[in-house]
Amino acid sequence: MRLKKVISLTLIFLVALCFKGVARAESNSIMSRFLSAEVQSKPFVMRILDNNGKTLLETRGELGFAIVRGQKTPFDKGKEENWTQVSEAVDLVRTNNHLQVELADKAGSEALVRMKIFFIDEKTIRVESEVLNQPQVNRIRIKFLSRQDDLYYGMGERYNTAQQKGNLVYNWTQEGCLIGCENTVVTYFPVPFFLNPRGYGFLLDDTHYSEFDFGKTEPGIFSLTNFNSRMDLMIFYGPSPLEVIENYTAYTGRVTVPAPWAFGVWNAADEGSPRAREVARITRQEKIPTSAIWSEDWAWP
Repeated sequence: MRLKKVISLTLIFLVALCFKGVARAESNSIMSRFLSAEVQSKPFVMRILDNNGKTLLETRGELGFAIVRGQKTPFDKGKEENWTQVSEAVDLVRTNNHLQVELADKAGSEALVRMKIFFIDEKTIRVESEVLNQPQVNRIRIKFLSRQDDLYYGMGERYNTAQQKGNLVYNWTQEGCLIGCENTVVTYFPVPFFLNPRGYGFLLDDTHYSEFDFGKTEPGIFSLTNFNSRMDLMIFYGPSPLEVIENYTAYTGRVTVPAPWAFGVWNAADEGSPRAREVARITRQEKIPTSAIWSEDWAWP
């Protein structure tokens, strides 16, 4: 009789788990035809892999958050309080094709950060991390392993280089200078997105000030700091660069093809209205094909 009761309770427990679609384990994963994401709880590691088992992206070390006070602009250092580092997974849940992990600073402690990992489509993974019950937090940081063959192309319109490994790049719209610039990271068109030739694209889906440290501070580590209490990441799989960009723009939107005249010859005419009119007269007189006259008089005395 006792044996039957034990068996019945066991069956009820298993059925309940199946009904909820929930599983808890030391290590868990979700997958599609092209990608998989896995979480290791002790120590905490998140990995994104392709369908051949190659690791595309892997966290390294703790996820941290902090409070910075006394800032008048995003560039002010302010007064930074101690960073809280979380690396202990106190709860790991898989529901259908969705992973959720709650992180604490030590075993048995209350969860401080919740991370959700799920598929947008078969080639796109979203990772959402948020600090719990601390609205005053305004910094969150995550670190990833940067391998020798990891390269980082993009980050918007930049004037230092196209490939950012070894650099610290911040995202904030700012007008740069024209002559004698020393801070070549300044840009009026930042985009917190890069393409990695390992086969994926990476987007911080956020408009707050952020810093991408591609191994400048810690060689071998890509560190991302967002000036917010949450961090939403998108990983777009290719594997080819064209496929990555195709998947990325399917999410963010694509630029409309300009009118035909935009692809014609443009002539510059600075130094005031008289000069612009003179250039227009000469192009007509000499029958020089011209689609537009471009003027940037604000840059001239």
